[in-house]
Amino acid sequence: MPAPYSEDLRFRIVFQATILLQDYPTIARNNHVSLKTVGRFVRKYWEAQSLRAGTSTGRSRIISKDQEDKLFFELLRNPTATALTLANKVFPGPNKPSLPTLGRALRRIGFTRKRSYKIASQRDEIARGLFLISLAPFELKHFVFFDEMGAVGHFFHCPFLPFKFLF
Repeated sequence: MPAPYSEDLRFRIVFQATILLQDYPTIARNNHVSLKTVGRFVRKYWEAQSLRAGTSTGRSRIISKDQEDKLFFELLRNPTATALTLANKVFPGPNKPSLPTLGRALRRIGFTRKRSYKIASQRDEIARGLFLISLAPFELKHFVFFDEMGAVGHFFHCPFLPFKFLF
């Protein structure tokens, strides 16, 4: 949500309209705001004698608290459910919330909508164990971690390389 207009700008607009008696299009053009903004600031000044910005209530919730509770219990019952599965179970009928709306609701109740990918579930534990055994003769100080973003070219294929092979 954008920041509110400054009180200084609000004061200048009201001053130009009430004291200098300039017309609204000129004020809007000089201060780079819309005609509606000028009218709103002047009207607010005459009604409330204040130029302070109001507080925003924020975005209205599409998913109610009861539906969030249903979503929470459905996730506890089926923690590996996809967002589409959750939307079908909790929101029967044709009107389902969008994926970003569902993600905001999940975030409010303490979950994320991201799931682990098949790469992690298809990992070969035997091959991983053999690889870790092959690294056992080396001490931890002999390893250097390379982030994929920092690798230049195709030289660094493995994120961990023994220190003695680098120099």
